[in-house]
Amino acid sequence: MATDYEMISPYIYPGINLNQLDVERYPCLQKDNRRLSRTKLLEIISKEVGVSIDDIFTKSRNSELVFSRHMYQKIQSLYGDRITKIAREVSCDHTTVIHAITTFDNLYQYNETHKSIVDRVFEQVGIEFKKYNLKKYNLKK
Repeated sequence: MATDYEMISPYIYPGINLNQLDVERYPCLQKDNRRLSRTKLLEIISKEVGVSIDDIFTKSRNSELVFSRHMYQKIQSLYGDRITKIAREVSCDHTTVIHAITTFDNLYQYNETHKSIVDRVFEQVGIEFKKYNLKKYNLKK
């Protein structure tokens, strides 16, 4: 599989400064600037779900608020944030974030109401579903 540009790895060239390389020659170094700020992301989620931004990170177990928190955590993980960073942002344990992301995946896969809301939010956020892969579970007999 040939590409029309060279790949460069900091593992092959230790100490290399990737910021000084030519982006035209190495297009894989281009940064994705489509990431939304936290406030803009929360505004989109709150508008689509129908909750207030202040209520999203309360300890409430209201299903809309829980779904909003889960969606926020999933989007942050799709942006590439580490689980521990997301946990610090939402003031919870990292295992809670892992559970939230897993629960979000299940709701998206099996609940049509949640799926339609998520589709609208992801469209506004700019996340492509081609990149969004749900885990496939292969059960052995």
